[in-house]
Amino acid sequence: MTETIGSIVVRADLLADGSGRAVQSDMSVWIEGDRIHAVGPAAAIDSAAPPDAQRIDLGAVCLAPGLIDGHTHLSLAGDGRPYTEMFSETDEMMVLTGALNLQRHLSAGITTIREHGARNRVGFTLKEGLGHG
Repeated sequence: MTETIGSIVVRADLLADGSGRAVQSDMSVWIEGDRIHAVGPAAAIDSAAPPDAQRIDLGAVCLAPGLIDGHTHLSLAGDGRPYTEMFSETDEMMVLTGALNLQRHLSAGITTIREHGARNRVGFTLKEGLGHG
Protein backbone atom coordinates (compact mmCIF):
# COMPACT_ATOMS: atom_id res chain seq x y z
CA MET A 1 0.00 0.00 0.00
CA THR A 2 1.35 3.42 -1.00
CA GLU A 3 1.24 6.27 1.48
CA THR A 4 -0.50 9.39 0.17
CA ILE A 5 1.59 12.53 0.34
CA GLY A 6 -0.38 15.58 1.41
CA SER A 7 0.49 19.25 1.13
CA ILE A 8 4.00 20.43 1.89
CA VAL A 9 5.33 23.99 1.83
CA VAL A 10 9.12 24.34 1.59
CA ARG A 11 10.62 27.79 2.25
CA ALA A 12 14.19 28.88 1.59
CA ASP A 13 16.10 32.15 1.79
CA LEU A 14 16.88 31.91 -1.94
CA LEU A 15 15.30 30.26 -4.96
CA ALA A 16 16.76 29.68 -8.43
CA ASP A 17 13.97 28.64 -10.78
CA GLY A 18 16.10 27.88 -13.84
CA SER A 19 14.31 30.43 -16.00
CA GLY A 20 17.34 32.69 -16.33
CA ARG A 21 15.94 35.25 -13.90
CA ALA A 22 18.01 36.41 -10.96
CA VAL A 23 17.91 34.34 -7.79
CA GLN A 24 14.88 35.39 -5.74
CA SER A 25 14.66 35.93 -1.98
CA ASP A 26 12.23 34.52 0.61
CA MET A 27 10.43 32.10 -1.68
CA SER A 28 8.42 28.94 -1.10
CA VAL A 29 7.46 25.87 -3.06
CA TRP A 30 4.03 24.31 -2.44
CA ILE A 31 3.97 20.60 -3.16
CA GLU A 32 0.61 18.88 -3.47
CA GLY A 33 0.83 15.09 -3.55
CA ASP A 34 3.75 14.24 -5.79
CA ARG A 35 3.70 17.45 -7.87
CA ILE A 36 4.85 21.03 -7.45
CA HIS A 37 1.62 23.01 -7.16
CA ALA A 38 3.01 26.56 -6.95
CA VAL A 39 6.21 28.54 -6.49
CA GLY A 40 6.20 32.12 -5.24
CA PRO A 41 6.82 34.58 -2.44
CA ALA A 42 6.78 32.82 0.93
CA ALA A 43 3.97 34.92 2.40
CA ALA A 44 1.68 34.34 -0.60
CA ILE A 45 2.31 30.60 -0.73
CA ASP A 46 1.91 30.24 3.03
CA SER A 47 -1.51 31.95 2.98
CA ALA A 48 -2.72 29.99 -0.07
CA ALA A 49 -1.63 26.53 1.12
CA PRO A 50 -3.94 24.49 3.34
CA PRO A 51 -3.57 25.26 7.07
CA ASP A 52 -2.64 21.63 7.80
CA ALA A 53 0.15 21.53 5.19
CA GLN A 54 3.49 20.39 6.52
CA ARG A 55 5.84 23.39 6.58
CA ILE A 56 9.58 22.99 6.17
CA ASP A 57 11.89 26.00 6.52
CA LEU A 58 15.27 25.26 4.97
CA GLY A 59 16.73 28.59 6.08
CA ALA A 60 19.90 29.86 4.42
CA VAL A 61 19.93 27.65 1.34
CA CYS A 62 19.17 28.13 -2.34
CA LEU A 63 16.27 25.96 -3.45
CA ALA A 64 15.88 24.73 -7.04
CA PRO A 65 12.39 23.25 -7.58
CA GLY A 66 12.28 20.04 -9.57
CA LEU A 67 14.77 17.27 -10.07
CA ILE A 68 18.17 17.57 -11.73
CA ASP A 69 19.73 15.03 -14.10
CA GLY A 70 23.40 15.93 -14.09
CA HIS A 71 24.47 13.52 -16.84
CA THR A 72 22.36 12.68 -19.86
CA HIS A 73 22.69 11.93 -23.56
CA LEU A 74 19.24 12.90 -24.82
CA SER A 75 19.79 11.68 -28.37
CA LEU A 76 20.31 8.07 -27.29
CA ALA A 77 17.21 5.94 -26.85
CA GLY A 78 18.27 4.03 -23.74
CA ASP A 79 16.14 1.11 -24.89
CA GLY A 80 18.70 -1.64 -24.37
CA ARG A 81 20.15 -1.62 -27.88
CA PRO A 82 23.92 -1.54 -28.19
CA TYR A 83 25.52 1.88 -28.47
CA THR A 84 26.80 1.14 -31.98
CA GLU A 85 23.25 0.42 -33.19
CA MET A 86 21.84 3.63 -31.70
CA PHE A 87 24.76 5.63 -33.07
CA SER A 88 24.04 4.35 -36.60
CA GLU A 89 20.74 6.27 -36.66
CA THR A 90 20.44 9.47 -38.69
CA ASP A 91 20.88 12.85 -37.01
CA GLU A 92 17.20 13.54 -37.67
CA MET A 93 16.17 10.38 -35.78
CA MET A 94 18.48 11.34 -32.92
CA VAL A 95 16.79 14.76 -32.71
CA LEU A 96 13.37 13.07 -32.54
CA THR A 97 14.66 10.68 -29.86
CA GLY A 98 16.03 13.68 -27.95
CA ALA A 99 12.68 15.50 -28.12
CA LEU A 100 10.92 12.41 -26.75
CA ASN A 101 13.52 12.08 -23.98
CA LEU A 102 13.06 15.76 -23.04
CA GLN A 103 9.32 15.12 -22.71
CA ARG A 104 9.96 12.02 -20.60
CA HIS A 105 12.33 13.95 -18.32
CA LEU A 106 9.79 16.70 -17.75
CA SER A 107 6.96 14.20 -17.12
CA ALA A 108 9.14 12.59 -14.44
CA GLY A 109 9.68 15.94 -12.69
CA ILE A 110 13.17 16.57 -14.03
CA THR A 111 13.36 20.28 -14.77
CA THR A 112 17.13 20.71 -15.17
CA ILE A 113 19.49 18.58 -17.24
CA ARG A 114 23.10 18.63 -18.30
CA GLU A 115 23.56 17.22 -21.77
CA HIS A 116 26.91 15.48 -22.06
CA GLY A 117 27.18 15.43 -25.79
CA ALA A 118 25.70 14.37 -29.06
CA ARG A 119 27.27 14.17 -32.47
CA ASN A 120 27.18 16.90 -35.07
CA ARG A 121 24.62 19.56 -34.09
CA VAL A 122 22.03 17.23 -32.54
CA GLY A 123 22.33 18.63 -29.02
CA PHE A 124 22.33 22.23 -30.27
CA THR A 125 19.27 21.54 -32.42
CA LEU A 126 17.41 20.26 -29.35
CA LYS A 127 18.44 23.38 -27.40
CA GLU A 128 17.29 25.62 -30.27
CA GLY A 129 13.96 23.77 -30.38
CA LEU A 130 13.45 24.37 -26.66
CA GLY A 131 14.10 28.06 -27.27
CA HIS A 132 11.24 28.05 -29.78
CA GLY A 133 8.88 26.43 -27.27
